[in-house]
Amino acid sequence: MNVHQEASCANIRVCYPQLLARRFKKLGLGDILKRHRSNGIRWTRLNEIENKAVMLIRPGFIWDIKKFLDLKDATWIYSMWRGYFERSKPLRNLKSYLEDKGVRYEHLHKSGHAKLEDLKKLVDAMTPEMVILIHSFHPDKFKDYFPNVRLVDDGEVVNL
Repeated sequence: MNVHQEASCANIRVCYPQLLARRFKKLGLGDILKRHRSNGIRWTRLNEIENKAVMLIRPGFIWDIKKFLDLKDATWIYSMWRGYFERSKPLRNLKSYLEDKGVRYEHLHKSGHAKLEDLKKLVDAMTPEMVILIHSFHPDKFKDYFPNVRLVDDGEVVNL
């Protein structure tokens, strides 16, 4: 990590749901919690600054959210496919709770699936030495469009 990256992360804090933190400890994964301790923030502190905070939340956070956060004047920006509400009871429960608390809801879907023409524009603009496809059903086909595609197997380490 360079100095610019460190500075850009200076205001980012990590707060694990308490149930997950207990599970990590029980499974002998406490080192994960220790690794993030210097960037950690407690739920009680989040409660004090929640009107200034932006949080990434998941349904598994609901216990902590109910216990520690007021959510007055909060906005929930949901950026995934709406169809997940039909598939996930925990996600529906989170949405229902936030609605009951009067949290404003905004749906700003951004797919991780780019169009080929957009990928071409990106590669042309960036002129990378190497293009590695992530989350593609047909990565081998990209060799037809980009001369510098490197196919990587899941779990393969790539030194940059």
